[in-house]
Amino acid sequence: MASAQKKSQVNTQVVVTGVAARYGRALHTLICEKKLNKKVLPQIKALQNALTEELQGFLAAATISLSAKENVLSAIGAKLKVEPVLQNFLKLVVQKKRAGLLLQMLAAVSQLEDRKNGVIYARVSSAVALSDVQEGALKSFVKKQVDGTVEVKLNTTVDETLLAGMRLEVGTTAYDSSLKNKLEQLKQGLHGTPL
Repeated sequence: MASAQKKSQVNTQVVVTGVAARYGRALHTLICEKKLNKKVLPQIKALQNALTEELQGFLAAATISLSAKENVLSAIGAKLKVEPVLQNFLKLVVQKKRAGLLLQMLAAVSQLEDRKNGVIYARVSSAVALSDVQEGALKSFVKKQVDGTVEVKLNTTVDETLLAGMRLEVGTTAYDSSLKNKLEQLKQGLHGTPL
């Protein structure tokens, strides 16, 4: 059970871009309009957990027929007893040859629902592991920066190439206080200075 929860948390940290964001937004809008959030969102989480790396590779492979992909997703949907709106979405994604982006699309729906409920995800890279106090301070900072934030969930990684400091990403906004960035800025400034 703990590994499923951890995987679910990781899936919401998926970086969603371009086409996947548009499909996710369309599905989220549809389930909100039909007032199916409470039924479909847990099904989306279950589907995210079912999307293993192997299955994602299968869905992304150009050499696999569309009917094979549709059959697999239909069987998974039936096993998970997903609502017809979600089953139809899975078929559409395959027909439009976008099945390789399914994990991103589902993550987009989860992220949109979280945002609607005031939950923000932020990525932090730091030169050393952050303490609980530092994480608390970062969460407070993000809450002040983003109106309507009720909760901040951090995805932290250690990146020793930063040398010192950290890099915080909230949506498309980045705050970089790393020594690596400061040295790069200094280098750029010196290149423009005549000797």
